[in-house]
This record gives sequence, C-alpha cells and structure tokens, in this order.
Amino acid sequence: MQQHINFEMTKLKLLKSVFYQNTNFSEKPEGKQPALSLAIRNKGEFSSGDTIAHFVQYFRSQGSQEMPFSLEVEFGAVFSMSSPVPQVEKNIFIQHIFPQLVFPYMREYVAEITRRGGYPPLLINMALAPDSTTQGQDETPEQQTTPVAKWIH
Repeated sequence: MQQHINFEMTKLKLLKSVFYQNTNFSEKPEGKQPALSLAIRNKGEFSSGDTIAHFVQYFRSQGSQEMPFSLEVEFGAVFSMSSPVPQVEKNIFIQHIFPQLVFPYMREYVAEITRRGGYPPLLINMALAPDSTTQGQDETPEQQTTPVAKWIH
C-alpha cells in the first residue's frame, strides 16, 4: 500500500540577489531585444529522519558583452513532511515537487528586479526545467541548462 506524505513549506528566504548593469553594453537596433542566456539549478537535502528538507533554487543570467545586465538570484526553502520520504522518492521531491512551489516566487522576483533596473520585466518559464543530472553538484557552464526567457511589455 502506498503511503501519502503531507508536506508544507515552513520557510522561504531570499538568500542572494545580485543585479548589475553592463557598462560596456551597446544598444541593439530598435525593436530587437538582447539575447539572454539563463541557468536554473535546484539543490536539496533531507535531514531529521528524512522529515525535513532544505531546498535551494538558483537563477543566473549568463554574462556576455551582448547582455545589458547580469542577475543572480537564490531562494532557500525548508519543507516539513508528515512522515519520512523514502530514498527512491527524494529526487522526485527535489527536482519536481519543491521547484514547483518555489518557482513562482523566483519568477515574480526576477520580473520585478529587472523592471526596477529599468528594463522590461523578464519572465522566466517553468516549462524550461533544469538538468536533473546536476542535482547537488557545482556545475561548469557546459553542464548548466540554457533556457530561454522573454520580455514582457
């Protein structure tokens, strides 16, 4: 018989926010937005008898001279489970369930911080899932996902 696990996000915290403009950026022709390269990572670990999980979602725009700004954002969350999570299901929680709960906060923050920086709000898309093979590891740029985003007007 399959066990149901109830859980709740007990804490959500902005861990890191770095936004800076590229002073070497040259304006693109009228009507064209600069190309953006983005990376999203999810990391997590369970503790306290596998009933508490610490989760971090990290977003970064990857820099080049063609980008008007660079942005790094990191949200941390703590989840409490009603019963221990079996080992075979931990990756599902870290790569799929927890990101769905934290991502709306990340998306709203990225859109607002780019708007406050003087740019159209940047809308990142949840459908562009991070690479699950890099869970819990520091990644090289080649290992990171490169999803696409769009500007909202």
